[in-house]
Amino acid sequence: MAWLARPDNTAWLLILDNVDREYVAQGGDPDAYDVRRYLSGADHGSVLVTTRLARLEQLGESQQLDKVDEAQAKAILESWYKKKHDAAESERLLVLLDGLPLAIAQAGAYLHESGVGLATYLRFYEQQWSALMESDHLANAPLQDYPERSVWTTWAISYQAIRNRHEHTANLLLLWSFLDNKDLWHGLFAAACAASPVATRMLSGWIGDIAGSEIEFSRAMQLLRNYSLVEQVQDTDAMHALDFLFTTQDKLAEAEQMYERALRGYEEVLGPTNRSTLDTVDSLSSLYFKQDKLGEAEKMFERALRGYEERLGSDRVQRYRPALNILESLGDLYAK
Repeated sequence: MAWLARPDNTAWLLILDNVDREYVAQGGDPDAYDVRRYLSGADHGSVLVTTRLARLEQLGESQQLDKVDEAQAKAILESWYKKKHDAAESERLLVLLDGLPLAIAQAGAYLHESGVGLATYLRFYEQQWSALMESDHLANAPLQDYPERSVWTTWAISYQAIRNRHEHTANLLLLWSFLDNKDLWHGLFAAACAASPVATRMLSGWIGDIAGSEIEFSRAMQLLRNYSLVEQVQDTDAMHALDFLFTTQDKLAEAEQMYERALRGYEEVLGPTNRSTLDTVDSLSSLYFKQDKLGEAEKMFERALRGYEERLGSDRVQRYRPALNILESLGDLYAK
């Protein structure tokens, strides 16, 4: 640091990348460190910190990095995976990866190193996501710049920090994953508790005072936002799609119950053609399809499609990606 502070040494940039473990003076994460130790007190030079910890915004000027757009996502994938591939399969993968650069780079590196095709990778993704996202899925980790960093570890570090600080908030994240990865607001819990003493008792045991107190709910949301696990959308909070997939894998029966419960709540509070209601119908139909409940899946797919048409109109719905995905899913269903 003394070298950086020298008055004749002005043209330098220090990058502290992936500062994701929260440092506390005593009893904290043993792998965390105090980033302030590496900030020069000089009035020259530049320091760039990349982090998921919202509190580090206080160190200086900050900028939130959002998910990349479709063109950027495609460029990242193609920079890692240069073989010719089906454009539709590539687009489907990028939709699943939800604009997260690390996830896209990791997928491209896996495709390049393993030699599997996009169709096979998509099947792996749907069936064995957790194993696929771990950093040791190949003998030599493909992301050489981040040999110990993967989507899995990035998520797990933040999730464990949440659980260490407030177990009920961590449980809320798990419960949320069964409901939907789109919108959550305190009114859903308030309606459930008002309608059922059983729901009140069960929610209290799982997420404590969060269900019964809007203040506690807001505190929980703030904690999740502090670790970049959710993002605020208007007056609701939305969980990232990859977090949703991580917490619901291999729990289809439980997920079905929670989707059905969420759908009833959305219909009652928002109405049958609200976007969140229709997205839940779509998710439930996909879940039925995965369980080979083809009759139920067909009914729900058709219901979601009718709802999108009613909401958007027959012209716009033909360009609306969720509706097009439903048509594709119906084709797969009929092919069975």
